[in-house]
Amino acid sequence: MNLNTVLWCLLVIALLFLPSFTVSAWGGGGGGGDFDSDDSSDSDDSSDSDDSSDFGSSHGGGSSSSDGGFVLIIFLIVFLLIFFSIFGISRRKKEYLDYCYASPIIDMKSQKTAKVLEYLGGIDKQWDAGILKKSVWDTFLKLQECWMAREYSAMQPRMMTDLYHQHLDQIESLKRNHEINKIDNIEFKRADIVHLSHYAKKSQQEFTALIEASGINYYVDDRTGEFLRGDYKPERFQEFWVFQRQENNWLLREINQTRESNALTEENFVEELTPAQMKNIYGELAAPVEEKTPGLDEVIGRKSDKIHRLLNFLVTTDKRWDEDSMKVTVKQTFVELLTAFEKLDPTDIKPLLMPEVFGFYFKKIDKMKAEERTVEYRNMCVRKVDIALVKNFNDNNKDEFTARITAHAKKIEKKAGEVVREDGYVSPFEEYWTFQKQNGEWKLREVQPPARTQSIIEEENIDEETSNEQLQWYYTKDRAL
Repeated sequence: MNLNTVLWCLLVIALLFLPSFTVSAWGGGGGGGDFDSDDSSDSDDSSDSDDSSDFGSSHGGGSSSSDGGFVLIIFLIVFLLIFFSIFGISRRKKEYLDYCYASPIIDMKSQKTAKVLEYLGGIDKQWDAGILKKSVWDTFLKLQECWMAREYSAMQPRMMTDLYHQHLDQIESLKRNHEINKIDNIEFKRADIVHLSHYAKKSQQEFTALIEASGINYYVDDRTGEFLRGDYKPERFQEFWVFQRQENNWLLREINQTRESNALTEENFVEELTPAQMKNIYGELAAPVEEKTPGLDEVIGRKSDKIHRLLNFLVTTDKRWDEDSMKVTVKQTFVELLTAFEKLDPTDIKPLLMPEVFGFYFKKIDKMKAEERTVEYRNMCVRKVDIALVKNFNDNNKDEFTARITAHAKKIEKKAGEVVREDGYVSPFEEYWTFQKQNGEWKLREVQPPARTQSIIEEENIDEETSNEQLQWYYTKDRAL
């Protein structure tokens, strides 16, 4: 039983006994009580509760009304603590997943980006702000329609291939779990272009839109229509949608949550313009947007920025060091591995893993089948991938990198069809996965233990082909020379 369920049970018990306490308090009956709860924070782990209540008469006669009043006060305090614990935990979880930026912050960055769009639109009509926003609107509305219908074919020409297949995996998971994700009363409030990267090579050009909308987001059972979880009233949300250019079309490449994106603080990039020229385009808006990204670890952010600059150089001699492609590989492997556990079928993950890693997970899944155990990852979403460590060796087959994956899901474990463990909420989590080259392809080599996290962040990147001085110089350049 999870903490939320325990608290709800206690709240119901409190409501049942409250009238008797009220009578006791005003009618002169005496009593004393003891409430003891043994619960460790808002952990998602199942725990046994040792809650007990003992109410016995300690005084008799009409002279004990003051004692009854004291008991009533104590009882009401306990009642309120339970009540606010239930809604406080729920609210904290939701606030973590659904942070919304204030309009002035969004406006500051979108106005700067609009200046760059004016320049780019004058030399390439595909950068016209109206065309970009229409792509955002059309893609957003069509995606909601297809997602609720669990029929995604109409999205294929609107999305990058890797994201399309990731979403297909998630839809198949919904079908396996007999769930439909509905979004009622959806209202599109705004779409602002808040970041862009313009490279000479058109297929590398991209822009980021901050989308704000509201709706009632919930899940129902596709067999009975029963409400499973979600919102009961319209809730406002924001997301960063990244579009990449393919010929003269803008395709959706990724969807980032507000807590995992630095699009509002990262400077726009135009390859053919110097920083001084960009400043001239911005005019009076040239000052950087000073807004700390909530939930984005500053140490991780600094390390990620250094790696981004290093990879700008490494990719010029080895295309496998392309940062976007590396992140795509990480996301694909992560989603496919979790899907393999849901399906109890490791077939599709074999090409993505080193042989010994595949052997390990093959045995693990085989054992689950033998023990009639299953696992489900409800509402699973990869929120962000950061490259946390790069090691470039003279021997290309030794090259490796470690990625930090932040995601959220509600995990449910079953044995012989019966639930044995269930997370109380859709909860965020992070993992560090190490990939190594094999025959020119990145494959998962290891899922790092939590104890390794800090050392990975602190460890210096390696580039055997350069000196340490050269490596530090790479970190100072925002583009390869």
